Amino acid sequence: ADVVGACVAAAAAVDQSLASDIRLRIARVLAATDIDPSTVTCWTEGDGTGLDVHVGVPGQLPHGVEQAIAVRALDALRSSGRTFGRVDVHVHDSAPAL
Repeated sequence: ADVVGACVAAAAAVDQSLASDIRLRIARVLAATDIDPSTVTCWTEGDGTGLDVHVGVPGQLPHGVEQAIAVRALDALRSSGRTFGRVDVHVHDSAPAL
């Protein structure tokens, strides 16, 4: 059995679920900026005990809007039941470099 493949697939499914929840939670904030939630990208990077949650949006946002998005992203993570020693949310004006 491909244990590594199964773990990677499970992690991807969790990330997709979290990304969907974040998009739902930030939809009202984005509506005020005329940004379509379907254009928002979300991804995570973990180091074992900590997690970095990245939210990519098309264009620059006012600082207050970035903060509102970050708070809702943290709420989505909290609601997922996952716990980490450290969580940082980063709102970027673009998608991740591939």
